[in-house]
Amino acid sequence: MTTAHNSFRGVSTLSGLGQFGIGALTGEACAFSLRTLCDVNEEGKALLADFFSIPELTLADSWNSSVDGTPAIGSIMLTHDVIKPLARFAFFRSGALAVVCTQQEVHGIFDASRLASYEHLEATTDSEFQLMRNPRVQHEASSPIPVSSRNVHAMSGRLN
Repeated sequence: MTTAHNSFRGVSTLSGLGQFGIGALTGEACAFSLRTLCDVNEEGKALLADFFSIPELTLADSWNSSVDGTPAIGSIMLTHDVIKPLARFAFFRSGALAVVCTQQEVHGIFDASRLASYEHLEATTDSEFQLMRNPRVQHEASSPIPVSSRNVHAMSGRLN
């Protein structure tokens, strides 16, 4: 992971995914006005391959030379409704203990005391946010980026 935990920013738009290697280029890329053209670097490609569960993800040629200061290796068109789930996935994959989701934004929580504050707020108020804990972190204390985000089938040992 190229980004330090304390430097993650909240994600509210496709451009907010730049910190995870996905850089939005233009809102006019789709003939149907449904998708935005995004360049990706190696980190972004790995994230998208894991998110969509496409191990050998093939991208179109990149349009610009870099994403978040790292060489761009390809491009993809993404819809705006993928922003929140992709941001949650990216934060979880980066080792966040939880994410806080509002109507507009997703924030990763990497600090246990900050998580405790949000848990207290959630339990004692009518909060305007949704707190989602990272189930992977609760079960594994290993590498922040898991080998796979897929679960292991209990009977066969295969990834599902």
